[in-house]
Amino acid sequence: MKYARIEDGYVLEVIDFDPAGKFHPAIIWQEVPDDVVAGATTEDGVNFTPPPDMPELEQPVEPDLETVREQRAKAARDAADAFMDFLTAKYSKYEKDSWPKQEAQAVELTSDANASAPFVRRMAARRGIDVDVLRQKIMNNVAVADFVASDILGQQQAYEDQIRAAETIEEAYAIQFEYEVPELPGEGGNG
Repeated sequence: MKYARIEDGYVLEVIDFDPAGKFHPAIIWQEVPDDVVAGATTEDGVNFTPPPDMPELEQPVEPDLETVREQRAKAARDAADAFMDFLTAKYSKYEKDSWPKQEAQAVELTSDANASAPFVRRMAARRGIDVDVLRQKIMNNVAVADFVASDILGQQQAYEDQIRAAETIEEAYAIQFEYEVPELPGEGGNG
């Protein structure tokens, strides 16, 4: 003997034991023939139409090593991007967008102290500092940013090299991406 929970003509659930006293009283169970299954439909609660045949689901395809390598290389790049985003999170989008302009004008001022460089000159005036002091700060920041970016890019490419060298899927998945901030020259150590 089976019992079904039916709502709006659809069999939502079928059990093979007496539900009396085992469920909340608001849940209504109806005795049904043994061949009724979840997904069946009924218009009168007596006659049931079986559910339509479900298409057979495709079995998941086990990825091949090359596909896993591509996925892991993308993950290495995404992790490097996320790390760089973390390192630059304290700067506004507008400030980051202005970095190429700041660098270009600081380079102009390095070549010619009388260069126009309106963006850098306005920044210096607003900050109340000498244009040459700001030029030097920008050039220092450019050097640090280049150093850090090249180191992170080197780490990323080393991970990609390891991924390409992996001989099994397991080896490719075992490579963990742990990006580190490089020690800047002059911060101790041998730099």
